Amino acid sequence: MLFTFEYAELAAIEAAWSRYREKRGRQSDGRLFRRALRILDGTMLTVNGGTVSFHNPSVIDYLRFHLSAGRADIGALLATAGHADQLYRLVAAARMADGRGIAEALVAAPEQLADAVRDTFDTVSSRPPGIDGEDSNRAGHLEWIVDTAGRLDSAPLAAVAAERLDRSVVDASHEWKLVSLVRELHHSHLIPTDCREEFETMVADFFLTSLAEYLDGELVELAVDCHQNLVYLPYGLLDKRYDQLLERLVDAAVTELHRIAGSNEAPGDIWHSVAVIELLDFLLDHCPGIESEEAYSVVNDRLSKLREARKAQRTDRTVHLPGAWPVSRIHDAGRESEVIAEMMSGLRQPG
Repeated sequence: MLFTFEYAELAAIEAAWSRYREKRGRQSDGRLFRRALRILDGTMLTVNGGTVSFHNPSVIDYLRFHLSAGRADIGALLATAGHADQLYRLVAAARMADGRGIAEALVAAPEQLADAVRDTFDTVSSRPPGIDGEDSNRAGHLEWIVDTAGRLDSAPLAAVAAERLDRSVVDASHEWKLVSLVRELHHSHLIPTDCREEFETMVADFFLTSLAEYLDGELVELAVDCHQNLVYLPYGLLDKRYDQLLERLVDAAVTELHRIAGSNEAPGDIWHSVAVIELLDFLLDHCPGIESEEAYSVVNDRLSKLREARKAQRTDRTVHLPGAWPVSRIHDAGRESEVIAEMMSGLRQPG
């Protein structure tokens, strides 16, 4: 069981072990679990307080070989999984060179795998991005499901993804994850066409609406970033609104370029920002001849000088010691000995 956890709370391991034993029709007495744990502690496992982990990486390799050789009940493991992370680890093991037996077992149990994914789906966060610092991963999880379904040629698993493709995924996912999911769906032969197209249209509408809102709010950096995601959607998803919004975005980007060129903003506030580079790249793609304008040259030159200055800082970091020459932070034992000797020679001997 621990193979699918990597490490876990002792209580979680015991609960999973009990479910696994029951699925196999075997005794699941807690005393048996604790006795086995005492035997394995310090050899295959490490018990530290209330957590259990593998004693060393070679144990993971051994267990993967054990599973691939058919010496464990994959169906029972799937049935007792309590978190999506456990399924990630099991499928990742199946993709390894020595995991062919695990892959074959998963292919042979399509309904059980689909049920496990369905039962653990809600263990993946559904919070909107940014709440409590948590990065929601619903779109990423769905992408994993679609990809895994394709690799295993599993229609039941693809059906789980199709069931979950709704507006809640759009609202609870970062933009780049949505793009990645749409691209994965677009190349899947297992997701029904009508389901895929409905979700793709929903995502495209989300990006177009967001782009319009950013432009209305004069949030040019966010608008450019949104457009970058938008153009990575499969061809044909964008409706007539796109051309109108693109024209507005080009005008707004040119205005922003002139504002930056004439501003006195500190380099640390803006020139380090990737957003400025993205702005220039956008204008190069959508505003022919912009590179010959003075504002473009001013901003581009400042960025170039900043890159050179930062590069120089990285390669010439020095420490100035009192009474000694600058010493490079790159470790040089001989050089350090010379510096220390010179500093020591200047000290007065105690009287």
